[in-house]
Amino acid sequence: MHLPSDQQNPENSRAVPPLQVPGSEPRPVKLPWVLRIAYFSLGLGLLGLLVVSRTLSPDPSGIGTHKQLGLPPCGYKIVFGVPCPSCGMTTSWALATRGKFISSARSNLGGFLLALMAFPAAIWLLVAGYQGRWAYWQPRPIVLSGMCALVIAAALIQWAIRYQFL
Repeated sequence: MHLPSDQQNPENSRAVPPLQVPGSEPRPVKLPWVLRIAYFSLGLGLLGLLVVSRTLSPDPSGIGTHKQLGLPPCGYKIVFGVPCPSCGMTTSWALATRGKFISSARSNLGGFLLALMAFPAAIWLLVAGYQGRWAYWQPRPIVLSGMCALVIAAALIQWAIRYQFL
């Protein structure tokens, strides 16, 4: 078989890079077994929180559901006379697991957002722990930090408005 002159001479030949679809990433690296166990455990923990939240009866006042778990009343409320920014979070989760999203957001907006994120995050962590690689997308610190900031800001702003600190 006769090849053109530029392909016969190794100096003139150029290696053709493998075809890669734009935007695709190389195959993900397997997660170490320690991280797999940690992520799987975190996923189970989040599912456990959702199950426990579903078993609690939401307190009609919007706060106090946590006392069903044997936890004490809010120390902030006892000392300062107003509920803290996280008051109502357990009630919010209990309402969210029942599909009462508006009531959940009214109880504690930050808790409502956390409850909404908990189920997909639990599944995502369980899959990552089981498969040993991130499914769908790899966590980025800026995205996770932004989600945390959103939850904290929502709870603080709602608290400040509710108790007229703003």
